[in-house]
Amino acid sequence: MTDRSFDSYLEEGNVAFYGYRGMLPDFARAPRVGRTRAFVRGGAEGMRSYERLQELRDERADVYFLDTDATRVMVADFPGTARYIAVRAWPTWSWFVSLPGIVRRLRLKTLLYEGVRSLKTGDTATRWFVFRHVMTESLHTRLSISEDVGVTGLLAFLKDEQVAYVVQRFFRDLPSLGRSGGDLDLLIADADEIKVKSFLQAHPGPITVDAWTVSRKSFNDITYYPPPIARGIIERAVDGPSGSRVPNPLDALHAFIYHALYHKGVFAGVPSTTCPEAVNKKPENDYVGEIRELAARAGVTLAHPVTMETLDTYLASVEWRPKLDTLAKIAPRNVWVWKYHFSEERDQEVGLGIFLIKARAFQNGTADALLDTIRKTEGLVVLKDVHFTPEDIARVSTELRGGVWHDARVPEGELLPVHAVLVLDETVARKARAGTSHAVFDQRIRAVKKQLRRLFDQGPGSAVHATDNTTETWEYVPVCFPGEEAALRAEVERRVMSIEITTWEKVSQAVRHVPRIATYEFTRLKRRAREWLIALLVR
Repeated sequence: MTDRSFDSYLEEGNVAFYGYRGMLPDFARAPRVGRTRAFVRGGAEGMRSYERLQELRDERADVYFLDTDATRVMVADFPGTARYIAVRAWPTWSWFVSLPGIVRRLRLKTLLYEGVRSLKTGDTATRWFVFRHVMTESLHTRLSISEDVGVTGLLAFLKDEQVAYVVQRFFRDLPSLGRSGGDLDLLIADADEIKVKSFLQAHPGPITVDAWTVSRKSFNDITYYPPPIARGIIERAVDGPSGSRVPNPLDALHAFIYHALYHKGVFAGVPSTTCPEAVNKKPENDYVGEIRELAARAGVTLAHPVTMETLDTYLASVEWRPKLDTLAKIAPRNVWVWKYHFSEERDQEVGLGIFLIKARAFQNGTADALLDTIRKTEGLVVLKDVHFTPEDIARVSTELRGGVWHDARVPEGELLPVHAVLVLDETVARKARAGTSHAVFDQRIRAVKKQLRRLFDQGPGSAVHATDNTTETWEYVPVCFPGEEAALRAEVERRVMSIEITTWEKVSQAVRHVPRIATYEFTRLKRRAREWLIALLVR
């Protein structure tokens, strides 16, 4: 598509002002085809509020006007989908801080300087340095649709052309986008990418459209979802409002949680026990409310309270949590992923896990065989084994997160946890002694859980639940084994430290896991450097 001029975007594009106070330039106050929004820290009359400069990336404007502290995004968290950036020609401390970022982008030729523009503002004028952003294939370029075509026309095109796609979220009110300035988020099969994007580029306008594909690495150098998940969402799609195709209820829930945790992070406003101080207090949408509604529609009971940590555990239980290498690429731009999955504050991974056996297994007579399979699994050592009283069952099912204890498709009570088995995976414990346990993200306990489900599950729901890592297990221990945490920690430490491992084994383990260890350590190092820079310049 031919690049449009700065002036054409001022006439018909979406424009955002950040950090600019006072009367907006005349063009922004006049009737326009595109939307105009102004943001200042803390808010002001006629302007919206923003808390962090990273929020600029979510605005999806064609032209960003940056003033005061907002100019510092030229150093980090640059809004990569912008067509033009205009920096106020009024020297401030932040203006000087932004210069290295501007110079670097000019040298890399991702920005081209187009001169100084004077924009009339009443009887005066404001002056702006204008830069054109050179979009590259590696970036997810901003797409849009004209008001003449509209959402209805786009959906009709997709249907007529038999495009394999889904509208990912907030689709219940289609063709309305649900909120002022809302976007239409599409997930498209690879084979239909050119067809859809060509149509959008031929009919640009003020309605923003995000068109992600199954396999293109256009979201911070990774795919929007892991490709197998993305393909499944499209293959299982159902009919939605206005002739649209939308995810089925369960996929809609999982995809929305994935989006909130790994795409939006703390900006979604979902509570977090890992970094509560960073959670956005004024999210653009009620993500927690939407998650609860989607869960109700899918017949899923989520742990209470809903937090980023409980949702991450839930996605892991349904095989939707990203793998370590994917999380490593998400972490530099997602403080919660970094702190929760890569921080040293978490317990060392030693292969500790808890299997929770549900009432169904005892009702259908498979419990003994299921427990025997756990006990006989090579490498697993059973540390504690307890059958719950009715009072315990009520407490555990109320306090524990992550497990599915109720399902509308299953008779009430059948999925309640009635038995707990605490195990230590000695294969992971050996890696802990060798210093490579952080490279073992897919623990065997998860594999054993899958095996148990294949062997003993029948019908909807599962008769077994399991924790996914040592940190999560220690959160379960006080609930499943009240008053015994200190003794169990001492026992685990004794068993791990008693494992004898040779220098040769340490070296061979390290060599075997070099790629994953390197990924882990490099991500931590990169995040530390980035946090230091942002803390110094951008906050």
